[in-house]
Amino acid sequence: MEHTNIPICANFAELVALARKGDAAAFGLLYGSIYNDLYRYAYFTLKNSHDAEDAVSEAVTDAYRIMAKLKNEASFKAWFFKILSRKCIFIIRSRYKNEDLLSGAADAALAGVCSTCGDDDALELKLAMKVLSAQERMIISLAAFEGYKFEEIATITALKQSTVKTKYYRALQKLEKQMK
Repeated sequence: MEHTNIPICANFAELVALARKGDAAAFGLLYGSIYNDLYRYAYFTLKNSHDAEDAVSEAVTDAYRIMAKLKNEASFKAWFFKILSRKCIFIIRSRYKNEDLLSGAADAALAGVCSTCGDDDALELKLAMKVLSAQERMIISLAAFEGYKFEEIATITALKQSTVKTKYYRALQKLEKQMK
């Protein structure tokens, strides 16, 4: 068994502090604790497992490289999502300029986040999501599926909080109209 300098009872803030000092094992534990959320977000946003894996991998590399710049331990997850969000935006711009971002590949992602939905409801939601822009889907995904507050989404997306709120409510109206 490999030994690390991470105490058994280390709390989140201690792990972040160790990771900020360059402790790869502490960073690995932190990353492992949010991997599923990161991947689900990237997959839902990009609709492709390979692109999602690439985005998460690139985000991990960047996050590890700049971990010392993280100012607030409590914002680790939002900070990581901001990095991932930028990776997703880059992939969207570079690979999907003229392509609809929600295809049949998104069915599995929607089924995963809509566990109480039936197949018909998940399909209806998938079809309704097509009317949203990539940015609107990103905001809806962060709020509805990941549980972020408007302030946190504003930080992640580098938008004003008022803009996030406006886009969120307009996206919900579009979805509601589409699903009627």
